[in-house]
Amino acid sequence: MHEARHLDALPLAARCVNVKPSRVGALRSLFELYAHCEAGGLGMYGGGMGELGVGRGQIQLLASIFHPDAPNDVAPGGWNLLDPPAGLPSSPLVPGPRPTGLRWGTGARATWRVSGGHAGVGGLRYGEGPEIPGSEVGRMVKVGLYVRLKAAEGREDDVADFLRQGQQMVQEEPGTTVWYALKLDEGTFAIFDAFEDDEGRDAHLNGAVAQALGDNADMFAEEPSIHQVEVLASK
Repeated sequence: MHEARHLDALPLAARCVNVKPSRVGALRSLFELYAHCEAGGLGMYGGGMGELGVGRGQIQLLASIFHPDAPNDVAPGGWNLLDPPAGLPSSPLVPGPRPTGLRWGTGARATWRVSGGHAGVGGLRYGEGPEIPGSEVGRMVKVGLYVRLKAAEGREDDVADFLRQGQQMVQEEPGTTVWYALKLDEGTFAIFDAFEDDEGRDAHLNGAVAQALGDNADMFAEEPSIHQVEVLASK
């Protein structure tokens, strides 16, 4: 599949779709495909190509977020050996983004336990990729937040702009170690952030971004869905 509209042109109705981000290309088109499959109740599983290098990490992260429990087929090269070595990561894997950029990487792995909701269980084996100097988090994160936001009809662009401005707000929060603003589909957004301790998380929950969310409640179709998560392990 290259675009969501191609699903409607199939001679037979699909029940499950192999989503290859490298083949789709543009990130917007990829998210439209994810949203189309979800709306139609279609199963999805991730895929790539054996020669993938740096793109392997992006595919792993996307699959762990959007179709974590499926038989995703991008894995470390060691799994292709007749006698795989011990200690290779295995499925499922929860989302574990690097501190910078959109990818999994050899320097950032994490598993999460969710309190009060389901933040998504990862679904493919951890992959190999080159280290990016300077991209490691020097402080150990122990707790985090996953916040899902649904834009009110016609306010999608306003929510996107609001989240972009949120980046400047969290720059003033020394306890916020990691902060991501995400767009899941045309009307659904999310925030993921992580902290060294409960004190940093509590300060963020009472900070400028939380205040701005309350002040701009009319931009959202429903109240934000806030999940407090605990980091069980990280590297």
